[in-house]
Amino acid sequence: MKRAGKVHWMVLIGGLGALVLLAAFFFGGDTPEAGTSRFMTALAKGDVDGIMASTAWEADQEQDLREQWTFATQEAAPYYRFKYELSHKQIPTKGRATVIMKVWRNFEVRSIYDENYSIQLIERDGKWLVEADSIPRSMYPALPR
Repeated sequence: MKRAGKVHWMVLIGGLGALVLLAAFFFGGDTPEAGTSRFMTALAKGDVDGIMASTAWEADQEQDLREQWTFATQEAAPYYRFKYELSHKQIPTKGRATVIMKVWRNFEVRSIYDENYSIQLIERDGKWLVEADSIPRSMYPALPR
């Protein structure tokens, strides 16, 4: 026989667990992997606005850098396809990180192989941004200088 008002302890634990996961999801900070993933996804799509939003640059460089990214993604290599997989990160100092990943360049060709690349990130205002000058030139054609 069940009594009114009594709740099983598993229901309470499940509810509290769900609240903790929800809080971690909403209040968890940005990570270097998330910053790299945002950048690489924007690069794969040729989304210049996304690239600019996930890249660290100086205020006086914005217009020039935007033109260079537009050239790289829409004129020099509009059909360049790659895929990537984040391997791991290293955070040597607070506010700086290195993300190491595997990149398959021209992955539509049968004889592809993965190559290891690392990208440097810096943290600004709680958001991890890719340092554009740390991207290896062999990873993507016509990268900005």
